[in-house]
Amino acid sequence: MHYEVELLTPEREWQGQARLAKASGEVTLELRCREETEEGAPAWLKAHVVAALRSAWRGLSAPSEATLEDFPRRITRWRAPLPEQEPTPP
Repeated sequence: MHYEVELLTPEREWQGQARLAKASGEVTLELRCREETEEGAPAWLKAHVVAALRSAWRGLSAPSEATLEDFPRRITRWRAPLPEQEPTPP
């Protein structure tokens, strides 16, 4: 299974793909920053993506036998930044 991924923070945007292994539930992410910087997505943000996909996988009655139609077409989540990740006011 693969999903197109779009991650946004007030400072940066990333896009790419997430792959979810049906048999194991393992998630791999391939993300690139939309801006000129090569900065990777923060670990806490990637962890939310992995958790959302794993949750969808665990929600299936027989994940290894699931078909494309068994998985949600879209997973949308919003999370506030962690207190130590919030931008400081100018």
